[in-house]
Amino acid sequence: MPGDGYGSDRKGFDSNQRGRIFENGSDRFFRDRENGYTHQSRTYRDGKDSIKFDKVRKDDLGRTSTIEEKSGRIGGDKDETQLKVVRALIEKGEVQHHLLRSVEGEAISPRAKELIDGLVRDHGDKFTHQVISREDAREIWARGLEREPTPQLELPGVGEQARLQSERQREARELAKERQERSRIAEREQRARDRELARSVGPRELNEKREQLREHVAEARKIAEPREKGQALEIEKLRESHTRFTKDLADIREIERAKARQMVHDAGLGREHAQETERLIEQNHEDKRRDVTHELGKIGSTLAREEKERTEREAIDKQREQAREMRERAVREGVPREVMRVYELGRPQPGEEARPTRTHADAERERAIHQQRERERTEREREGRHRGG
Repeated sequence: MPGDGYGSDRKGFDSNQRGRIFENGSDRFFRDRENGYTHQSRTYRDGKDSIKFDKVRKDDLGRTSTIEEKSGRIGGDKDETQLKVVRALIEKGEVQHHLLRSVEGEAISPRAKELIDGLVRDHGDKFTHQVISREDAREIWARGLEREPTPQLELPGVGEQARLQSERQREARELAKERQERSRIAEREQRARDRELARSVGPRELNEKREQLREHVAEARKIAEPREKGQALEIEKLRESHTRFTKDLADIREIERAKARQMVHDAGLGREHAQETERLIEQNHEDKRRDVTHELGKIGSTLAREEKERTEREAIDKQREQAREMRERAVREGVPREVMRVYELGRPQPGEEARPTRTHADAERERAIHQQRERERTEREREGRHRGG
């Protein structure tokens, strides 16, 4: 993705410029300032580690919310330390909510991903990882670029830089207008779909769908129970049920999200507040059906184990067939039984992995082949002496 529009827009800027432009652009795009966030120089500490946040908000009750924005890669000591300190601040109650913004497709180191996933898992109500689409990121960049000052012309060689900067800003303004218009159209179309879907399924019908899903998943679990007791499993029936119920759950989630977005839109909330409200509503729904998703997960695990065992059985059957064909070919070609037996010892048995290194069986096989050749040579010499005599 680095070669797409977003990646191209950022070429020619150093890391400090990229961070500043993206931060200023997101302030306009998400209306952070209107939502009470400001730039602060306060340092937050945990032991010997200290960090600063891009934006901080403290409400009337003294609760602190923070935002950190990453326009590119997330990784390295600085980012990982920041994530560790965020966890500590949340657990100590110094920060009530932290929002991490990153751009879709930008690299995240394995360690940073582990830290982010851990925060989402353990503190999902106090930590949000917002992944911005590359299309929105490009608009954010364009808005931030508009706020960049034009270089002074009296410096040598800066005239051309100023012209290029001015051209970039003009293109950025045009791009921002186009994207804003497309965004408005997309939002209108999404609202229309949400309104239609929210009205098509009433609260009573939605609750019935939830209860039916709960009952059906419980029935499917009964189909999976024999597997846990070592008995035969109606695998196709279980797979069919799991596929159907997974789709039913996806449909319910889509209806819930449509209703939530419609409610938030009717309430006239700002973008940041609206997103947070939608997230809380969705989390509430997920909490209420945690038993259903847990059961679906167990069914999925059962199917995965069954598929793995089926694949292993097929591999063993194939190995056995290959061994049988090899023995038959050895008989046809007159390979001595002793050689074939030692060779078989060196081959992986059905269900075993191939041995990557030299083993005792390898040595035995080579010794048997050598002995066989010696016997054949001795036999030829004896026959030669017999003819000569």
